[in-house]
Amino acid sequence: MALLEKDRDLEFPHIFIIEASAGSGKTHALTQRFVQFLLSEAIPNSDLSNILAITFTNNAAREMKERILNWLKNLALGLDREVLRQTLELVSVPEDRIPSLADRVIDRILQDYTDFHVQTIDSFMRRIFSASAIELGFPPEVEIQTTYEDLVEYTLSLMLREVGTGGNRKLTRTFEEFLEGLESPGKKYKWNPYHEMKSEINSLLEEESKRVKEVRFPEAPGESFLTETFDELHRTMESLAQRGEGCLERSRSFEAIERAIAKRDINYILHRSASWSFPLKKASEKKDCKELRKHLLEEWVKFFEGIKEKLAFYLATTRLRGFAALYPAFKDELDRTKRRRGIIHISDLNKKLSDYIRESTVPE
Repeated sequence: MALLEKDRDLEFPHIFIIEASAGSGKTHALTQRFVQFLLSEAIPNSDLSNILAITFTNNAAREMKERILNWLKNLALGLDREVLRQTLELVSVPEDRIPSLADRVIDRILQDYTDFHVQTIDSFMRRIFSASAIELGFPPEVEIQTTYEDLVEYTLSLMLREVGTGGNRKLTRTFEEFLEGLESPGKKYKWNPYHEMKSEINSLLEEESKRVKEVRFPEAPGESFLTETFDELHRTMESLAQRGEGCLERSRSFEAIERAIAKRDINYILHRSASWSFPLKKASEKKDCKELRKHLLEEWVKFFEGIKEKLAFYLATTRLRGFAALYPAFKDELDRTKRRRGIIHISDLNKKLSDYIRESTVPE
């Protein structure tokens, strides 16, 4: 049984989905679909210029074009009876007319190869842009780039020229905050953080491209947040000790956590397991005491995990504070760079089109 319907049974518009794993014949089915449209006399508006196939990579696009042309070649020259049989299952055309139809389609493709639209998503977006640049608010002669590598290097070099004595004070302080965020206890000092800076910026730009959204950094809480979190931890341990009096007593974990609180040692808390950090130990073997310990332990585990989440948030946002200031400054300079050089990144176009679609508007 054919996966695709015969041309006379198709109703348009429709969506046809093929759900299959890699290597299970999706490309074969798509090749059949393309050839079906080219050869059918029952499908309206099926001229070569009206058919579009979109792939993820240039290699996939090239392979699909080769498959389509080979399929048509086999039909035109009568080289493969199986290809002919599969084709007759898809098109309402007499068998004796198939070779001449296939031959004519091959000539059409070779004569107007630019109408043979099997291309990547990026190539398709370029086509839309070239046809609708002015409508989308861009000059038609703008250059489209699909990678950020060169733009990031050029923009960072411009910013670094302004950093240092006699330079831009605000920008210099922003870079200083970024460098402070790279410092970690027990790790070597990064004397040349340029490559890490470039790598992180590239990663964020690529992430924005995928999501068609801007990366936003949460605001780092102040020192009072850390003080309140450690105070909450101390109060809870004292409360547990009071509630367990007579059955439970303070353990070494209690003392160790208290020392960490006094030193404001976030990393110590983050690396402790909640169950192994229970600050009380057994002082009695009574059944009621066992039940109380079980109840207090469950309560502690839930509470301690919440404390760790708060401290992890504080640590992450504090260390990223410099980068959170640097990235928006970089994005502003990147926009100026693109305007000066007459460049647009493919992600900018995707965002613009996404906004148009959300507004129920389609470029002409």
